[in-house]
Amino acid sequence: CSAPDWPCLSLASNIPVPVIGHSQALLRVMGSSVNPLDVKLVQPSCKLFPSGMPFHCSNGTLGFEGTGIVAVVGTGAACAHFKVGSEVWGFFASAYAEFAVADCRTLGLKPQ
Repeated sequence: CSAPDWPCLSLASNIPVPVIGHSQALLRVMGSSVNPLDVKLVQPSCKLFPSGMPFHCSNGTLGFEGTGIVAVVGTGAACAHFKVGSEVWGFFASAYAEFAVADCRTLGLKPQ
């Protein structure tokens, strides 16, 4: 089994940590999944989905669901049940990155 030939993919290590908005959380991503949709959005169709759609590339970083630890939490009401250090799962763009921004409404606390 070998990797597909996708010349548009590269590994970047100098990407700044994203900044959150009012109802968002910054996650240190701990795990993510690879689904058929992730593969289909690599090339060239990824560019067809604008950033406002549920499935899109966020600054060229793939991944749409994962787990993480809250590093920074917004002040919006949707974020009230999260705190720094909370272990969460959910749907968020850039799930293949080290850090990702998630809308708090798309996150859940990890079951104990």
